[in-house]
Amino acid sequence: MMARVAKNTDGFTLIEFLMALLIISVGLLGLLETLGVSMKQNLSNKMRTDAISIADQHMAVVRVTPIAALTDSDETKKLGFVNYSVVREVENAGTSSRSVSVRIKWRDRGLEKQYSLTSIVSP
Repeated sequence: MMARVAKNTDGFTLIEFLMALLIISVGLLGLLETLGVSMKQNLSNKMRTDAISIADQHMAVVRVTPIAALTDSDETKKLGFVNYSVVREVENAGTSSRSVSVRIKWRDRGLEKQYSLTSIVSP
């Protein structure tokens, strides 16, 4: 009689190990892609928040400036590594009131973005 050879069922075969490695690799690549997308979105949101803050600061200055002294202005403001173009336009909105618009422009991933804030100021 021939002796039976017991099959070793403990552990992984090479094929099982390679398949597990492939599945884990695909999952990790998906996580890395998600991380990249979320970082881009967070950066875009920070730029937008900075633009809103700049516009609010300019409007706060407009509120304390006498109406006769309000003029158009154009400047560039740099926060971090982003250049923001700030344009303020003042127009007559009646006999004693002015319409003040603050427009902020910046570039995000090759696209020009814009935020505008308009208010009517009167004595």
